[in-house]
Formats: sequence, C-alpha cells, structure tokens
Amino acid sequence: MEVLVLDRLLESLNELESSIAAAQRAVLKGGARPEIEARLKQYEAMLVRQRQIAVSLDELISQNEWEAVNRSVRLINGISSMLRDDAREVVAALSGSAMLRDIGSDLSC
Repeated sequence: MEVLVLDRLLESLNELESSIAAAQRAVLKGGARPEIEARLKQYEAMLVRQRQIAVSLDELISQNEWEAVNRSVRLINGISSMLRDDAREVVAALSGSAMLRDIGSDLSC
C-alpha cells in the first residue's frame, strides 16, 4: 500500500516537472518578462525539494516514523499548493497571449 502511494506521489512530481518544462519552453519561445522566467526557476527548485522529501518517505515508512511521514506529506502538499497558486497568477497574467497558447499545446502532448 505504502509503495503504491509513494509511486503515485513520484508520478505526480514527474507530471509537475513536465508541466514546468513545457512552461519554460513557451517562455523561451515567447520572450516572457524576466520575473516570469525567475518564477519558473523557483518552481524547479521547489520541485527538487519535493522530490527529496518524497524519497525520504520510503525510509520513514519502513521505520514506522508516522509523525515524520505526516509532516513530510504536509510539506509536499504545502509546496504543491504554493506552486499551484503562483502558477495560476502567472497564467492570469499571460491569459490571451500567444505564450499561454504555446504552454497549452505543449501540455497536451
């Protein structure tokens, strides 16, 4: 059961990584404002941190460290929420632009 949950978590992080990469490709093509590029770099750093926490979960679970597992899951969820909220702001700022259409077409692949 725990392995399945961990696999799903890592799968979700892989999807997030793909989404960030698609956004970065669109930004490079569209010449976005520097602050948008900086935010995407921050997303990458946050994703790396999420992955580190996720990898540590396996050991915590095997040691029955349930309090630490709970804390780690809350951290991962919190980082994901921050990424989602910030990404919504970016999308709102870009709405209607050709760059936003490029991001959408990259994500549908």
